[in-house]
Amino acid sequence: MNANQGEPGDLVSSHERRSRRRWDWLFLPLLSVFTIMGLVVFGDVLQQRAFRAQDHSWASCVVFDPSLNSLRGIPNSTCLYKHPEFPILEYKFNRCGDYANQDCGPKPANTYRIVMIGSSFAMGLGVEKSQTFASLLPAEITKRTQKRVELYNMSMLWQVPRVVNRRFPEVLAKGPDLVLWAITPWDLEKDTQLLPDEIRTILPKEGENESRTAGKGLSFLISHFIAKSKSHYLRSITEGDDDTVGYLRASLSTKWTMRLDSLDTDLKQVVFQAKAAGVPLAVTLLPNRPTSALVSTTELPPGFAPYNLDAQLRRMVQRDGGIYVEILPGLRSIPDPEQNYFPLDGHPDKRGHLVLADLLADGLTQGEFPPLDTVSR
Repeated sequence: MNANQGEPGDLVSSHERRSRRRWDWLFLPLLSVFTIMGLVVFGDVLQQRAFRAQDHSWASCVVFDPSLNSLRGIPNSTCLYKHPEFPILEYKFNRCGDYANQDCGPKPANTYRIVMIGSSFAMGLGVEKSQTFASLLPAEITKRTQKRVELYNMSMLWQVPRVVNRRFPEVLAKGPDLVLWAITPWDLEKDTQLLPDEIRTILPKEGENESRTAGKGLSFLISHFIAKSKSHYLRSITEGDDDTVGYLRASLSTKWTMRLDSLDTDLKQVVFQAKAAGVPLAVTLLPNRPTSALVSTTELPPGFAPYNLDAQLRRMVQRDGGIYVEILPGLRSIPDPEQNYFPLDGHPDKRGHLVLADLLADGLTQGEFPPLDTVSR
């Protein structure tokens, strides 16, 4: 037999190898497709378990009020809500429709009452009511001053400055010794919108399924964990548009200047009402996640100045006759304070509320409000 002529077994093996190669060209792409599909399904299942947006019922405890052109709590109502990053939480409103720890009757004797008003940050969206800074702050002030202090929280979803102005007579009716107006950059952004569509989407139409998911499976999980990276988050801030991060720039755009002017219009009227009632008004800017990230970074990106909005608001409040409570500098001593927020939603988590309670207690007991002053004692 010719030495170059293969054995029959060799011919079979050669044929098998060619068949296997053809099969590999078909199998490997299919394997890749099924792997990707598996990851997507796994991510979706994991997201549904860990970050699921469960059926909620804001409509059973929140109503649209045309007189405010915003939302109001329904008296004596309770509802459950779960954002993908939040636990399932119960929201219970008192007989005045306020998300407060107390009933809305007269304040107890020998008690210094702070009435706070603001939007969802001040309301404490995303954490248990007992873990919100609204609940933690009075105990912290009481510990420092040895004075009995309570905080009545009138904050509400979508309670932007123009709504605060319209509701202020209700605030004064609660008999405050001090009014604390907690403002966020989001409030300024949304204040100039006459009737944002988002308000309507919070309250579904009759018969509509309220189940919503803020993310889709694997992509949501990836976005959630990427947002926890400080370097990536700082890059996303510097690449953000004027609407989302313009208030952090060293030079405010015309749009943000107009937003401050709109706030000032309402602020003047709120200060006037407070002075007429003989009640001091304290205003503070609550730091959000982007602000916290920039304040704590060692090297600011070119063109960014995270204290700019804080300084503008302080000048405005003091010029109009209010008292400004500055808490932003206190973040500099806290490592990575942006980690104390839900990465994608942006509201403070329970650690963030603990930080805010401590910073606000510092600001409110440093001499501006004599009954709470711990400096001159």
